[in-house]
Amino acid sequence: MVVVEMSEPSAIDKVGTTPIDELHIKHVTGGSIVKFSPVFSSDAKTLFLALGNIIRAFSVSTGEHVRDYKGLEARAVGVQFHPNNPHLLVALSEQGELAHWRWKTRLPPQILNLQNIWENSTPNGFYLVPKGDDQDESCDVYVTCKLKSNKYPRLCVYDEKTGESSHDNLTRNVEVNRHGVYKIAFGGQGEDKYFAGIYKKKLYISILKKKTIDIKKIGGQRSLTCVACHQEHHMIIAGDNTGRILLWQEFFENPNCGSSVYHWHTLPVTDLAFSQFGSFFYSGGGERVMVKWTLDSPDQRLYLPRLPENICHLVVAPDNLYVAISLADNGIRVVDSHLKTVSIIQHFTWCGEGEPNNKTWFPAGLNLDPRTKSMVLNGRVGHIQFFNPNTSSLLYNVDITCQNYLTQERNKVIENTDVTKISLSNDSLWLATVEQCNNLKTHFEIRLKFWNFDEVKQTFCLNTCVDMPHGENKLLDLKIQPITTEEQLLAVTTAEDNKFKVWSLEESNTINTKYIWRCESVGFFRNFPVGEISFSTDGSLLAVAFDSTLTVWVPETNQLKCNLTHTKLNSAIRHVKFGASTCCHLVVTATDTCLGVWNLLTLTLMWVVPIRINILVADSLSNLMAAFTEENDLFVFTPMSGRPVYSHRKLRPDRFSITAAIFFPRDNKQNICLSSWQQHSQLYFLDIHQELLTLEPKETIEEANQNLEALDLLPSALSTVTPFTALLAEQSTSGVQHEVTDKTHLQLGEPGREAIRQGPAPSGAPRHDLAIE
Repeated sequence: MVVVEMSEPSAIDKVGTTPIDELHIKHVTGGSIVKFSPVFSSDAKTLFLALGNIIRAFSVSTGEHVRDYKGLEARAVGVQFHPNNPHLLVALSEQGELAHWRWKTRLPPQILNLQNIWENSTPNGFYLVPKGDDQDESCDVYVTCKLKSNKYPRLCVYDEKTGESSHDNLTRNVEVNRHGVYKIAFGGQGEDKYFAGIYKKKLYISILKKKTIDIKKIGGQRSLTCVACHQEHHMIIAGDNTGRILLWQEFFENPNCGSSVYHWHTLPVTDLAFSQFGSFFYSGGGERVMVKWTLDSPDQRLYLPRLPENICHLVVAPDNLYVAISLADNGIRVVDSHLKTVSIIQHFTWCGEGEPNNKTWFPAGLNLDPRTKSMVLNGRVGHIQFFNPNTSSLLYNVDITCQNYLTQERNKVIENTDVTKISLSNDSLWLATVEQCNNLKTHFEIRLKFWNFDEVKQTFCLNTCVDMPHGENKLLDLKIQPITTEEQLLAVTTAEDNKFKVWSLEESNTINTKYIWRCESVGFFRNFPVGEISFSTDGSLLAVAFDSTLTVWVPETNQLKCNLTHTKLNSAIRHVKFGASTCCHLVVTATDTCLGVWNLLTLTLMWVVPIRINILVADSLSNLMAAFTEENDLFVFTPMSGRPVYSHRKLRPDRFSITAAIFFPRDNKQNICLSSWQQHSQLYFLDIHQELLTLEPKETIEEANQNLEALDLLPSALSTVTPFTALLAEQSTSGVQHEVTDKTHLQLGEPGREAIRQGPAPSGAPRHDLAIE
C-alpha cells in the first residue's frame, strides 16, 4: 500500500492531457431567468429576459428562443424598453454598463459606463424615467445599489446621455424579495412621476421632482410583501403577508386618503401588476394561484389555479393582450386575457425552489438515460426531468409521486413528497425511483417504485410500487444491475436499518403485467451501518460499504465474497465506485478524510490519498473517475494511480458549491480536438445555484459562440418557415447563379409538389394559384 498526495500533475503526468489553463468553465444551461421581471415588445410578439450577461428573446406565441443580445461583460440586473423609443432595448449590468440595442437590427449595442458607481456597492435594479422635456427624449436612470457596508439601499440617479450621477434620492429602508432585488415601483407621468417602496409595515411614496417622502402604515401583525404602481394614474397596490391587497388612489391630492382592501389569498401575496388602463389588476400568492381582479367590482374575479410553482413576477403586455407569469421553477408561462395558456418558456427546471427549508438541490443527483442520451434529474417537486445537454433542451417530465402539490399554511411548514433516488437499467427499459416525505409531526412516507418504458405510449408506466420497503427507515441508496438480460435483472436498496435488499424481476401471475418486482434476499454485516453501493461493470459483483468495511457480494446468491478494512481507512465509507475498463478489478472508496483503492484480485489496499471528497463519479466508458472536494477542487484520475491526470483548483467560488456531477457520453458527431481524458465522455457538474457547467478548451467555446452568432444572422425565428417558403428560398438562391438558371424550374417538380401537399393547409399560398399542375 502506498500513501500519496493528490497534487497537481507533473510535466510527465500531463502528457496526453490538456494543461490546466487551457480548460475553461462553459455554462451549459441553468441560471435564473426569473430573478428579474421580463418585458414585452411593443407589439407583444416577443418577450425579453435577463440571463447572466445575455438578454434573451423568445417568441410569445410559441415560446421558442429567437435570439440573444450580447455585449455586457457582467451579469445584467434587468431589462426594459426605452419609454420614448420602443425600438431601443436597454439593460444594465452589475458593473454599471448601460447597453442600448436597436432590437430589430443586428447591430452591436451602444454601451455607456455609469460614472461614480458607489464603491463597495452593486447595482441590482434600474428604472428609466422620462425627463418630461419635449426637446430631450433621454431619460433619468434610477439605479438601486446594494451597499456591502450598510443594510440600507441607495437609489442613485444618472443621466442617460453622459452617465453622470446627479443625486441620491432614497437612503431609507426598503424590503428585498427572495432574489435580493429591492421592492420598489415607479408610476405616473411627466411632472407627477413617483415611486413607492415598502419596508415591513410602511409604504414610502415620493414624487421624484419634489424629493419628499410620504409614509403610509398598516396595523396589526401584518407586513407588506410587494408593491406596484400604475404607469399613468396615481394608484398604488401593495400586498401583505396575510393575503390582503391594499389600494391607494389620489394620495397626493389627499394625503389622508384611506385604502381599499381586496382579499382572497390566504398566504402572502408575491407580486402584483396593473392592466394598461388600470381597470383591473393581477395578483399572485403562495397558493400558486393567479387572480384577475376588477377594480370596481372586487367580487368579480378570474382564477388561474394549480401553477407548477410559486409566482415570482407578473408582467402585463401592451393592450392587455398577454400576461407573463414568472415561476420559481425557472419557467415563464404566457397566458391571454382569458387566462388561457399561450406558451411556456422552460428549458431547465429548477428543483424545490418553492419548498421550505430545502437545502438539498437535486437530491437524486445526475443520472444517464442511454436511450434518449439525456440526463435524468429532479425537476419540480415530485417530478423528474429528462434533459439533453448536447442540445440544451428539456425533453419531457415524468410525474413520479402522482400527488397534488400541498401549498404552505400560515405559521406551518407543509412537507411534500419528493424524489430522492433514481436509477435506470442499461437498456433504459426500467426505471427505479425512491420518493420520501418525512413530516415528523404527522406522517412518514417512503415508496420504492419500478417503472417500465412503454414503447407504444413512449413514456414510463408504473409497474411495481412498494410502500415502506425497509420499514420506517430512510433509504440511502438505489442501484439497478448493469446487465442487458431483462429476465435476470436485479436492483439493490440500502437503508438506515443497516441492511441491503436485493429485488428481482419475476414473472407475474396477473394479466395486467408480465413482470413484477419482489424482494429476493436481505443482506447485512455485523449490524454495521450500511452506506453506498456499487455494481461491477458486468453486474457480477456488488460492493457494499458497512461503516469502515468494504464488503463484496454475489448479488444473485447474496453470498459474501470478502470484507476489506484497513487502519488508514478507519472512518465510515461515504463513497464506493467500481472501476471500469482496465480497472474493473479495482474499487475506489472515500471516507471523510481519505481516498483509497482496493485491488479485488490481491485483496490489498493499493494506495491512499489524504483528501476530503464531496462528490465521486466514475466514467462507464473509460477507467477515469472525478473527485470534487468541499473546496470545489476537481481531480480526474484513474484507480491505477494516485497521481491525477487533470486537476483544477477552485472550479467555483465558495458560495457556488458543487452539488452533483456526471460523466456523460460524448456525441459521436462532435469532431473537436480534446484532451485524452475527455475523448469518451464529457464531465458535467451542477452548482448550488442550479447552473449546469462543463469544462472545454477555450478554442472550442469561442468556436461555439461564433457558430451561434452566425445562426443569429439568419432570418428571425418569428418568420414562419413552411415548405412553400423553403421552395421560394431555393428559387431565389438558384436565380443568383446564372449558369444554372435553366435548371431552377426542376426544383418545382414532383418533390416540390409533394412538399406543399404534405404541409399544413395554411402554410402557403392557395394551391390553385401555384400553377404547378
